[in-house]
Amino acid sequence: MSLGKEIPIRFKTLLQVASVTVVSLPPVLSQNPLPLQVVFSRPAQGPTGPGAQASTTVFRQVRPPETPKAFEVIQVKPYGGPSLAPPGLAVTVRSINTGVGIAGTTITVPHGLLIAPSIIFASISGRTGTVDANGRQGYRKGFGIGIVTPQFNIVRRCFGTHSDDVVGLTQADATFRNDSIIAVMAPLSTSPDTTSGILDIQSVDDTNVVFVVTEQFDASYRVHLQFIGGTDITYISLSTRSGPTTTGDQDITDLGFTPDIMFFIGGHLSQAPPDIQNDSSIFMGVCDNQLNQWTAASGTNDEGGALSGRARSYMKDGESICILAPTTLSPPDCRASVTQMLPTGFRLNWAKVTHSARRFALLAVQGGNWKVGNLLTQLDTTEHPIVTGFVPDGTLMVSQCKPVSVTDTVDVDDLWTCGFSQDSTVNVAQSISEKDLVSPTVVSTGVFHNDCYASLDNAGNVVARFGVSSRQSNGFSYKHSLADVAQNFVGYVAFGHIVPPTFSTVIKTVKPNGGGDYTSLNAAVQGELANHKNLISQNIILEFDCYAGKDVGGSLVIPGWHNTVSGYRVDKDHYIYINVVEGHAGLPVTDGSKYLLDVVDDINNGLLISAEYVRFKQCQVRMTCTSLASVIAAYRMGAAGMVAPTYWEFVNCLAIGQLASSHHLQRLT
Repeated sequence: MSLGKEIPIRFKTLLQVASVTVVSLPPVLSQNPLPLQVVFSRPAQGPTGPGAQASTTVFRQVRPPETPKAFEVIQVKPYGGPSLAPPGLAVTVRSINTGVGIAGTTITVPHGLLIAPSIIFASISGRTGTVDANGRQGYRKGFGIGIVTPQFNIVRRCFGTHSDDVVGLTQADATFRNDSIIAVMAPLSTSPDTTSGILDIQSVDDTNVVFVVTEQFDASYRVHLQFIGGTDITYISLSTRSGPTTTGDQDITDLGFTPDIMFFIGGHLSQAPPDIQNDSSIFMGVCDNQLNQWTAASGTNDEGGALSGRARSYMKDGESICILAPTTLSPPDCRASVTQMLPTGFRLNWAKVTHSARRFALLAVQGGNWKVGNLLTQLDTTEHPIVTGFVPDGTLMVSQCKPVSVTDTVDVDDLWTCGFSQDSTVNVAQSISEKDLVSPTVVSTGVFHNDCYASLDNAGNVVARFGVSSRQSNGFSYKHSLADVAQNFVGYVAFGHIVPPTFSTVIKTVKPNGGGDYTSLNAAVQGELANHKNLISQNIILEFDCYAGKDVGGSLVIPGWHNTVSGYRVDKDHYIYINVVEGHAGLPVTDGSKYLLDVVDDINNGLLISAEYVRFKQCQVRMTCTSLASVIAAYRMGAAGMVAPTYWEFVNCLAIGQLASSHHLQRLT
């Protein structure tokens, strides 16, 4: 730096290129303890709209008495204000009606979480009332899953069904879809079967989920919703899968992570979604990382009548997938269990494959506490405890309202209930029933707002009801508002936040000459993603201590959670710290006696910071280029895949530029 001159400096901000002029001080600075300070600000207008805080960059020159130092640079970007996200996992439950508005009608639902939900569950039975109701009517049994990826993509899968009451032929059918979270089939329909209402997710933010009607509903159906979100979530994926052609193992390893929980839902055919299928058979299944699992399948064929109108169900622990046979529904067509967790996924073992390549949806999540288990309905109205090992923030309950099935043997009657709870304060459920081999058909539905389990008999009467009544430090308790007449099998999924461990700093050493955890910073940053991707949930600072040597390589990217390839999940208290232990003393040192990040690249930036909270101390980056054709930087803060607020700090950091011919670059950006 040439003293006494004005030096234009260009640097990238989050959204735009800004320029400032730094006026350097005369040589008297070396005797003057007052630092040079230049403040750059830009207007309070950003991705969150008017009112967003301005970006501020502060340059301070540091001259400790013992040795001259380089500039201290602190760049702060508090876009959007302080984060409201609490560490952990949070759950809310809401109920809405679809309405009968035309396609394009939107429904805005305040979800009640402090941050945008990552997971949305939805259930429907065919009831339309806003209060508890049950009785005879055709069902529209359905369940949907929606997720918001770290890149803010909305992905959804669902199944929807129908079977009619008091008819000779049920005309039962189902749809399995990848374009919506709720779908219903048309009543009294004949082949070809058609949908009669589709609800999609339009947008998700920190306050609302906006649903949009993409096909007008024939009635205003009641939908129960469960929203799950929080900083414990590290990985999430929702996709469509195909079963194998034969029995045996099927490894699903393209997830890129080991899930803590897996949800499976689907219909009963092999066509790619969105698809419509004769017969209303569907299935749900779950498995946690300890291989606790259950599956529930049910449906009615489309023939009806006293001789061929089969209404059947199957529910079994130790299995996660059961796909019922088309037309006959008996015995099951395909069955599978999760048998092993793998570093980048898991292994399914298919015990039975009658028809190959059956389609199903897979939701896989890492992060948070998840426990899969089962319980029995009770003959009394006292509390009954369930041990999960953590405090549940929510539960999902599914049952066929019968005892557990015998392996590979379906049970008569199509019974189904699906319920959600939010801690112990909110319980909701949807229920259906259909009698086997009877003409005219006997079908019932129910909707409930104070219980997460409700079973119906063939006349549509409520047989038993319970809800989550309290939570403990290691589980939850459930209590019947109406005791059951026999003990029936219920599958549950309990989920809750992780209690943060004691705050700590995890230190990994980078020694280019060997003897450390890593020989390059690039390898360290990429390598620690496997164990320390979510710094918030682990309650840590991840520190990379760099020692003397030339760290030679290409561009280094520090990825953030919202990047295209998801990286570190960080916040203001849990950040990445690049700390050069053996670094320069104010002037470039490129002989390897001090740490040097030595980047040879004509196209990419030397160090691209794409995580929201990163700090550097005493770092020097040398950029060696063969031309000046590309405008590249030694340090650059990425714009894509970043979510405000952000904070980047540079203390005593140097950028060194040279052409391959050893001439110094005339411009650094």
